[in-house]
Amino acid sequence: MDRPNEYSKSYQETMIKWYKHSILFGVYLTISIFFFKGCGSSVFMFPSSSDQLYTLSNMPLSEIYGQLEIQSPPRSFFGKGKLLFSAPGQSERLSFDYYVSQNREVYELKNRIGIPVATIQIDVDSVLFLDRIESQVIRWHKNAIPLSASALIPPIRLYELIHYEHWILQTQQVHQSTKDIRLTIPDIGYVFLELETFALSKIYHNKSSQESTGEVWKLQVNGRKNYKNSPIARTFSIENETRKSQLFIQLVELQFNQSIIPPTVTIPNNYTQNQ
Repeated sequence: MDRPNEYSKSYQETMIKWYKHSILFGVYLTISIFFFKGCGSSVFMFPSSSDQLYTLSNMPLSEIYGQLEIQSPPRSFFGKGKLLFSAPGQSERLSFDYYVSQNREVYELKNRIGIPVATIQIDVDSVLFLDRIESQVIRWHKNAIPLSASALIPPIRLYELIHYEHWILQTQQVHQSTKDIRLTIPDIGYVFLELETFALSKIYHNKSSQESTGEVWKLQVNGRKNYKNSPIARTFSIENETRKSQLFIQLVELQFNQSIIPPTVTIPNNYTQNQ
């Protein structure tokens, strides 16, 4: 599906209604202990280039990749989570159930009193969004999500925050400081790994790294749960510098199941389809 340059009236009306419900902004799953502590800016303390001195590293990519292979993170998992979205003049708390595998992620979102408000199915190449309030469904190609909806679609799949070894194969440069390794990756920007454990610590996405959105955002892992030899991201935060928005995500329950298959979302017959 090509990216639409102009949106239909019905689509615009749908977006406006979502804004009025203050739910559209809160829909990133993927999904922070400090989430319950408010939206203080101290959460997003991303080191700038002046905070740490990075020098070109002679560490071979094969060594980094080998360390990540040893970790053997789970191929599928599920559970419950909470999120807090904050933007100028708006904030929203949501809870969600999630099912994650390599090829599909499904999120069922509920408002503060437990009423379902949205269902999101993220496949490898597409996104299906069910508006449970207005009984509408919207489909997007993964690389053609309109800017007006990018606040509710995650910039990185939750699966990729746990299985990030594929980024090593795309790395152009490796720099390191006394604390971490910085990978320069096309279409992403910078991916940071802890020097001692090779655990994912943060991601910095700049405008030049993805022409489709031209947005600047930062993701930071703030808490983990161990699975065998793997440090699994459990609480994290996302700051969108372009939109001045912040997202705090906590996986309250995190259960591992190597064979779980996320359910296929069923579209009710009475739902209006918008594309």
